[in-house]
Order: sequence, then C-alpha cells, then structure tokens
Amino acid sequence: MHDMPLRVGLTDGRVIYGRFACLDKQQNLLLSEARETRKLGGGAADNGVSERHLGTVLVPRRRVTSCHTAVVT
Repeated sequence: MHDMPLRVGLTDGRVIYGRFACLDKQQNLLLSEARETRKLGGGAADNGVSERHLGTVLVPRRRVTSCHTAVVT
C-alpha cells in the first residue's frame, strides 16, 4: 500500500494527486510528489484548471471529502 497513487478531494473543491506515504495517529494523510488542481473562475465560459506542484504535504483528515486510487500522469 505504500507509494500508492491517490486522488484526494478536499472540502474547498481542490483535488490533490500524490503518492501515499502514511497515515499519522490522527488519520491525516501524508502524500509525496503531490500536486494540486482546482477549477478557475465561476462562470460557465471559464473552464480553466490551475495546477501547482506541492511536493510533500500533510492533508488534515477533516478536509478530506474523498480518497481514491488514481493513475498519476
């Protein structure tokens, strides 16, 4: 299960793709090689997506809405 690619949805609509490293005692996720994607704007005409590299991140359990295995491209 270590180093498994994950797709993690957050409460604010962002999605983080990364490699599962571990869960801590409070069940927060630690991801390596993480990158964040989010939709830009709110209008129907704006379908842009912003992406940024994060590196290693700790995702608080209370912010996670979904967690799925994913193909990281």
